[in-house]
Amino acid sequence: MWRKLTPSDQARFLAMALLSVALFALALALASVAYQVGALRQQIPELLASVEQTSQKVEPVLREVGAIRDLIPPILEESKAIRELVPGVVTEVREVRKTLPPLVDTSAKAINNASDAVRVIEPRIPAVLSEIRKTREALPGILDRADQVIGHAGTVRQKAGEAAVQGVISGIVTAPFRLIGGVGKGLAGLIGLDERHEFTAADERLASAATDTVIENGQVGAQSSWRNPESKNRGSVELIEKWTRNGQPCVTLRHRIEFRSTPTHEKNIHLCQRPDKSWEAATR
Repeated sequence: MWRKLTPSDQARFLAMALLSVALFALALALASVAYQVGALRQQIPELLASVEQTSQKVEPVLREVGAIRDLIPPILEESKAIRELVPGVVTEVREVRKTLPPLVDTSAKAINNASDAVRVIEPRIPAVLSEIRKTREALPGILDRADQVIGHAGTVRQKAGEAAVQGVISGIVTAPFRLIGGVGKGLAGLIGLDERHEFTAADERLASAATDTVIENGQVGAQSSWRNPESKNRGSVELIEKWTRNGQPCVTLRHRIEFRSTPTHEKNIHLCQRPDKSWEAATR
């Protein structure tokens, strides 16, 4: 039969056969695509849910990244400022290192001087305590004599007049301060304290020791503080200037005293060294 067909009929038959095969293959391909599309359609909800979850997680990350991005410029500015400060800090550290040996030497000298001062003062402590005990024992008698004088004030007024009585009473009032504080002599008088200031003998000893410490240190800016837990007074001494007079070394000291019940007292004093190495008050 095939042989009976003409060549053109044979070509049409082959073409139709091939077309049928192609259509069948296309049908199979479409069926496969439809199957895969169906399977993909079933996975789409899961994919969308996964995408939604991922989006929810990404948004905070993006916000945090944005916040970090906003922080970067000030951080860079601060880093730049720190870099500019580093050379100065390094230079300052080098200067501090250079000053450390002299400071150590000065501290060692100050410690040695303090030890010497303690050794000098220590033998005097028993005598000072004995004097304090004697003073305490004498106070009742002094107060009794004061009461007796006040009791006879009327008689004194009749004989000597009101001014004489005031002088006697003034002497009684100021005597305890002079007895206890040594006002008008020694360091108290030098720094300008009077009967108004409750400056005790112990305060004066502490202030004098602080003065000696500063003078022995000999460096401008040297300071020494003192505090009396009994009187509640405290103070400080600072060497603010060094100068010379007739070839002898002189210093200017600033005394600052904070009293328990009276205003703070501050005064500069000038001292010059004598040829015998002792110190005396001076003027400028």
